[in-house]
Amino acid sequence: MEEFLKRLEQAADLRIRLQEKMIEKATARGDDAAVALAREALGKMRTDESRRRLDRNPADTAARYELGASLLETGAVDEAIAELQHAVKDPRKKSEALFLLGRAFKQKDLADLALGQFEKALESAGSGVLAKESLYEMGEICAQIGKREEAMKHFTRILEQDIGFRDVVKKVDALKA
Repeated sequence: MEEFLKRLEQAADLRIRLQEKMIEKATARGDDAAVALAREALGKMRTDESRRRLDRNPADTAARYELGASLLETGAVDEAIAELQHAVKDPRKKSEALFLLGRAFKQKDLADLALGQFEKALESAGSGVLAKESLYEMGEICAQIGKREEAMKHFTRILEQDIGFRDVVKKVDALKA
C-alpha cells in the first residue's frame, strides 16, 4: 500500500510539472489567454493534491504550506492564511510561510499585520532573495500608507545589497522626489 501511495504522489508531482511546462510554453508564445487558463488549472491541481496529502497525513506541515501557497495563488485568501499559520511550525518552511502570510494580509488590506509577517520573514530568512523580497514588500506597504521615511529605509537596505533588484532604484528615486 505504501508503495502505491508513493507512486500516486510521484504521478501527481509529474502532472504538476507538466502543467508548469505548459505555462512556460504559453508564455513563450505570448498567449496570455492560454497562460491564464494553465495557471488556473495548475492552482487547482496543486490545491487538490495538497488536500489529498493532508487527508492522508493531517500533521504534514509541508503539505499545509503547499496548500496555503496554492490557495493564496487561487485567491482563497482566508483559507490560505489558516493553512500558512499551521505551516510556520515547520522550520523548513517557516520563512516562506511567514512571507506568504505577509502577502495574504497585504491582499486583505491589513497593512500592520502584513508588515509584522514580513518583518518575521526577514528575521527568519537572514539574507538572500527572500530577505530582499520581504524588504521590498515592506517598502511598498509603507509607501502606500504614507510612511515615506520607513519605505525609504526598507528600499535602501535592498540597495546596500543589490542595486539591480527589481525596480528598487526607481522606488528610491520616487520617494526622494
